[in-house]
Amino acid sequence: MEEDVGPNPYGIMTKLIPAQRCVRARHVGSRLNNQAAVYLYETWLPQSGESVGDFPMIFHYVNVGPKVREEEMITDVYLPLK
Repeated sequence: MEEDVGPNPYGIMTKLIPAQRCVRARHVGSRLNNQAAVYLYETWLPQSGESVGDFPMIFHYVNVGPKVREEEMITDVYLPLK
């Protein structure tokens, strides 16, 4: 971590994601209907024999910015495991 975010009117704060075992799925397209997250919970997890960890799902927006078209948006979804 390079530096804290500092006080701001948006409620954004610096947090650290602990090292942990995760499964990852990639979603390409609108971030409003993330099918990778649905797949991990509804399809992969029940078939895997794994259990959900003690940390919330993590969404990594791989490409962001005003020039990224909705159909080109890439989001990696990490589901922490026990």
